[in-house]
Amino acid sequence: HQNGLLFGQDPKKVFALVKSTSSLESALDEAVYVQECVPENLSLKKKVFESIDEAMSKAKNTTAILASSSSNLCASQFTGTLKHKANCMICHPVNPPFAIPIVEMVPAPYTDRKLVTKAREILGNACGLSPALLNKEIDGFLVNR
Repeated sequence: HQNGLLFGQDPKKVFALVKSTSSLESALDEAVYVQECVPENLSLKKKVFESIDEAMSKAKNTTAILASSSSNLCASQFTGTLKHKANCMICHPVNPPFAIPIVEMVPAPYTDRKLVTKAREILGNACGLSPALLNKEIDGFLVNR
């Protein structure tokens, strides 16, 4: 907070917004936006997204945005077989976000465009980032080309 890492927000108010659970299903129950941040390992990302997809079905949440922080794997490489694949996209924040407030957004060919718009609003308005939206998947996206 002293270094401006919470962008002028009161840490107590921010912490009050955080809820914890030991169940992925209950975490997804009312989720609007889910950000995956596992290492750049294709089989690990597939496993994580399969778990999220299954939990979404159990939670009966069909509208949550499922974003990956991948910096070079396209969403279609690890989400193409999912029931909720239309909810999936790449939302890769550039680090450190407090110094470089840009997030690359890369929808898969099957991503619901309404969810892309919604993610852009969340990242831009609520998170204070500047979304850079790509219209199609390309190797390296923008930053890592």
